[in-house]
Amino acid sequence: MRADAVREMSADEVELVARIAREDGDPSVRRIAIDKLEDAALLAELSAGESDAEVRDRARSRAAELWVAEAGAAPDLAAARAAMDGLVRMGDQRALVELVARAGDAEVRDAALAALDEPRALAELARHGGAPITARRAAVERIDDVEVLRSVAVDEQRKELALAAVERITADEALEAVAAKAKLKAARSRARKKLADNAPAEPVAVEAPSAEDAEDKRRHAEQVQLLGRAEKLAKGSEWTRSAEEMDEIERRWAELGAAEADANTRFERARERYHSRRAAAERRRGDGGKRSAPAESDARPAETAPTAAAEPASAPAGDAAEQAASAPAPDGEAAAAAKSEAPTGDDAASTEAGAEASDTDRKQREEQALEGLEQLIQELERLGAGGKRRALERAVQRIEKAFDALNLPARHRAALERYKEAHQAAVVRVRELREAEEWERWANVPRQEALIASAEALLTTEDTARLGERLKTLQAEWRQVGPVPQKKSRELWDKFKSTCDQVYERVKESRARAAQEMQENLVRKEALCEEAEALAESTDWEETAEQIKQLQRTWRDIGPVPRKRSDAVWKRFRAACDRFFERRKPHLDEMLAERTAHLEQKLALCEEAEALAESSDWKETAAELRELQKAWREIGPVPRKDAGTVNKRFRAACDRFFQRRDQQREEERLARIRAAQELRDELQAILDGRPRPSAAAPSPAEADDSAAADNATEAGEAAAAASTAGAAADSGDGAAAESVAAESGDGAAPESDGEALTPAQRVLDVRSRLRDLTLSPSEQDQLYDLANRAAAKLLANDPVSFEGSELDPATSRQRKEKLCARMEELAPAPQTPVSTAGAQTAEQMAERLRAALAANALASSLAASTDGQHMAETITELERGWRRLGPVPGADGEALDARFHAAGERARSLIGK
Repeated sequence: MRADAVREMSADEVELVARIAREDGDPSVRRIAIDKLEDAALLAELSAGESDAEVRDRARSRAAELWVAEAGAAPDLAAARAAMDGLVRMGDQRALVELVARAGDAEVRDAALAALDEPRALAELARHGGAPITARRAAVERIDDVEVLRSVAVDEQRKELALAAVERITADEALEAVAAKAKLKAARSRARKKLADNAPAEPVAVEAPSAEDAEDKRRHAEQVQLLGRAEKLAKGSEWTRSAEEMDEIERRWAELGAAEADANTRFERARERYHSRRAAAERRRGDGGKRSAPAESDARPAETAPTAAAEPASAPAGDAAEQAASAPAPDGEAAAAAKSEAPTGDDAASTEAGAEASDTDRKQREEQALEGLEQLIQELERLGAGGKRRALERAVQRIEKAFDALNLPARHRAALERYKEAHQAAVVRVRELREAEEWERWANVPRQEALIASAEALLTTEDTARLGERLKTLQAEWRQVGPVPQKKSRELWDKFKSTCDQVYERVKESRARAAQEMQENLVRKEALCEEAEALAESTDWEETAEQIKQLQRTWRDIGPVPRKRSDAVWKRFRAACDRFFERRKPHLDEMLAERTAHLEQKLALCEEAEALAESSDWKETAAELRELQKAWREIGPVPRKDAGTVNKRFRAACDRFFQRRDQQREEERLARIRAAQELRDELQAILDGRPRPSAAAPSPAEADDSAAADNATEAGEAAAAASTAGAAADSGDGAAAESVAAESGDGAAPESDGEALTPAQRVLDVRSRLRDLTLSPSEQDQLYDLANRAAAKLLANDPVSFEGSELDPATSRQRKEKLCARMEELAPAPQTPVSTAGAQTAEQMAERLRAALAANALASSLAASTDGQHMAETITELERGWRRLGPVPGADGEALDARFHAAGERARSLIGK
């Protein structure tokens, strides 16, 4: 329906048609709208934003057609140049070729020619018959592709262009192809000349032609011309004007001197034939065949005069031969009668003159018969070269009758042999054609049998909708097949016709079913018309529009209706749909205005996002971009033609910032991994007694472990710090606070003034650097454990190596005692029995039972309360603080570790951890 509506729009509704061409969701509708537009610039703009390839190509071709027409015929030079500029911007090379061919202005044509840069386009212009020759030649001169130049040189009919293409070819292979296949002789000759020039020169001694040789060549050439003119006059029948020309030819031939023997023989034969035929013609024109005075040299007896004159040489071969043969022969009964009636005595002289005249007539008739035979031979030779069989057979029969009528004497053996050879060749050709026709007839048999098989297949096919069309196609193909042998013709035709009749019965049944289906379709479509008419006045725009669209989809799926009712029911349905959509149009305009306002708001958000894309204030900027994204989602839809562009713009700005942030975080993560690995390598070197190692990149496995540990760092770091502070505040003696203070830099390793650090200083330096790293708790614990192992090893060898530092054993002992006391406050040690000798009393056992029950009850209460969670956090922080303190060597240190860990286990058992 939309497509029909666009087709009926007038030329004045350009803006609406353009909007449909941009925004309609169906490519076929957009294509119809593009066909109605006449603005080339607008069509080029639409093609640039079109997603469908077919519609885009259509818009480009339409724009090219309009611009070519405008630039080629516009009286306004500025308008023509503007159109040409549009074609150049669009980059349509084929349209530029057409513009070069059609442009009326030389400047526009030259500019379009200059814009051509593709070899195919230049080749097309070179072959364009409607383009000016200068433009075509310029195109040839700009072609560099050897294959294109070769094709132009071979196929071009214009000598100038073909030679220009040959001049640009340098490859011998291409020149050989041109020399062998070019249509123009000049192109072939020029290609051969270039090949010869390209060939390596061989030193050959060439003598300059002498003056005598040049004169002989000139004389020979003139003799050839004179011979040709003489033979032409001998065959002609114009005697009045040819006499002077023949005299001039004979005079000049004598002046030139001796010629070749064959040339002399031919010239004499032509001269004698000319004079003989001319004399015969003059005799025929003398007295119309009446008896002349006895004194005249050409007089002859009336009874021996020929009854028919010779036909001119230009007559058809067969007719000339028959007419020549119709003249009475001098022998036979007529000759005998003439002899019996010959005068005696005083009439002897008259009789002798009559005999001479009779010999002349006989020679003339033989000469005419020879001419007729020559024509018959030439016609037979032409027949032997080709033609249709029936025409050849009739021509051969006619020539045979004409030859029999000639009655040529046997002494003309050469001419008769030539006739025999030509006749035999023509007969062989007729026989070959007859055999070819017979083979072709038999070759048509399987073709007709295949058509019969195809017709039989239609008897069982299930596709009955196109059965009639396929039957007509088979019948048309049967008519195109040539004849078959007579004994097979009737059999094949009867079988084909019988099969076609059976197929046609199926066609009639199919058409009857189709008529019934169309009637049912008509009823369904009339019901759709009623539904559409009921919805035409609705104001529920969105829901009703969807319902009508569904009705339209159903309409398309129903199928055809009877042709007589098709137009009426369609117009009824369309009128109801148009009524609703016309009423909805103001609503759509309002919605378009609203979406346009949304577009302006989203464009403003795009500008804000683009301004923030290069910010390095990661946290604050991320929060601002999230707010912009939230506002973007709340704005609402924009016009469909702009939706994709504005969405890509906003998303690109946001992605730019977050990609930069993620890249920065990744760099920081890798830096932490490298720093942790350096600390690990340093501690391991201390344990192994090696010097300080150089910085090295982390191994892939270590980098993966550090990355996994780092994922938990940011989430738990703030909570861990808060728990540490809370634990320190809750403890009465500040043991945890002191452990934290120990990490903050008290007793840090002294800085080196360029001197190598001692192992103890290296351990202190590692702990100082470790405090500055942001690592996951588990990784920090691993590094502290490794540092404590290194410190313990050094203390074992040198007990005073950490004196006065944060790892001073005395200081570490005091701080660990405080942490141990704090842990024991959380879970006091069980009281030992008063007496372990003998059996316990019932009161003692009851007391122990009550204490155990109380401990279990306390553990259950703590596990289910907030205090239990706080206690678990305190235990974790105390354990972490314990790990960050230095080692205490000896039995005291082992005792402290045992007390602390036992208290920790008791505390965790209380809360069920």
